[in-house]
Amino acid sequence: MFKILAFTLNLVTLIFFNFLLEDVTLEQSLPDRVEEGNEFMVTVTIDKSTIEGYAKFQVVLPEGVTATAVEKGIAKFNFQDNKAKFVWMTLPEDRIFEISYKVVVTDSELKELKVGGTFSYLDENQRMTVDLPSRTVFMGKEEIIVEEIPEAEVTIQRTIKNMDANLYKVTLDIHYANISGFAKIQDIIPRNSDVTPESTSDAVFSILDTKVKFVWMNFPEDKNDISVSYLIDLTQAESKNITSVSGEFAFIHEGSSQKIKIENPDAIDFVDIEEPDLAESTNPIVPVETDSVLEAKEEPILTEVIPTPTEKETPKQEVESIPVTQVPTPENGVIYKVQVMASRKSVETKSYFQKRFNYLGTVQVDSHNGWIKYLTGGFDNYVSARDLRQNHKEDYDFQGPFVVAYNNGDRITVQEALMITNQKWVN
Repeated sequence: MFKILAFTLNLVTLIFFNFLLEDVTLEQSLPDRVEEGNEFMVTVTIDKSTIEGYAKFQVVLPEGVTATAVEKGIAKFNFQDNKAKFVWMTLPEDRIFEISYKVVVTDSELKELKVGGTFSYLDENQRMTVDLPSRTVFMGKEEIIVEEIPEAEVTIQRTIKNMDANLYKVTLDIHYANISGFAKIQDIIPRNSDVTPESTSDAVFSILDTKVKFVWMNFPEDKNDISVSYLIDLTQAESKNITSVSGEFAFIHEGSSQKIKIENPDAIDFVDIEEPDLAESTNPIVPVETDSVLEAKEEPILTEVIPTPTEKETPKQEVESIPVTQVPTPENGVIYKVQVMASRKSVETKSYFQKRFNYLGTVQVDSHNGWIKYLTGGFDNYVSARDLRQNHKEDYDFQGPFVVAYNNGDRITVQEALMITNQKWVN
């Protein structure tokens, strides 16, 4: 007898708590914005749980708005004094049911309105309410405010001053407005020149072969004028002609690269010494591949040559000088590639790389600084190119493949590419 009473008590308790855990819930579906016309539909889904009998759903709308019932089931609908009401003398038998109504906005000045509601019912003769959270509906097309980006303004003046014999000071004065982010000055100088930075204006200074560079990750926005300068000694240079120095200023504006050529001055300020030798040397220029990736953590700097064919190879496998017909397709933005070989002579890429290295992948050709460069891959991130380089290093007999970078088809250092794309160098 005691067991039966205990079981009955537990069962009643479980049913009671289950009943308490069941709640009446409301959800509504309506658009966030009405771009065309002046009306929209609202659907309210009601989970009545276990309640029965009398109930009411009411929504209050602002002036200039009316409502009509679309789906009311057994409820009675009434719209008066800006209140839309659904009234049930007895709720539907289904636990979950829907009602819907159409809202019409008659006030053309009304650009937004909040739509919510309240569900009321009786529970043991007590009035209970459940609020439906309001949502805002916007009327008319969304006004898209386009921020006007001012045009970039840049003027650059180069001055050259002779300091002593073959020593010159090159100064670049930049007057600008509406420029921020990445920017770069690049000068092309005679080979074997000795260059020393004098003023950098917070730029990263570097020398790569015949290129002098000043690179800003964030160009100074709080100024309108800056100057950079460097000393160049042409004593050992292949050309003593200081006017052969040329360059450009590059920066990013509205997501694209902009370039401005830096003109040479009409006159050079010479010191009162013997006239320096400005005759251009006739010595041939022999480019050596010295592209480095980073100053602190760089790829190997290589002088690249065509691998010597083995004795078993036929004469047809030797590198023959043939016209380069594989010109890379123009590219936009920064692209990372892997350089696998460079030579003075051109090869037929498909047959040569297949026979010499057993490599069946696509090989691209680029002429750079007097060399013919052979490249694979093309990625917008450095890590993918790094992984491809490692695979080529392990799987093929390439002599030291390394990562290179291009910006809109122009070869740049990987360090610059990482700065432009806001990526980090990874081992």
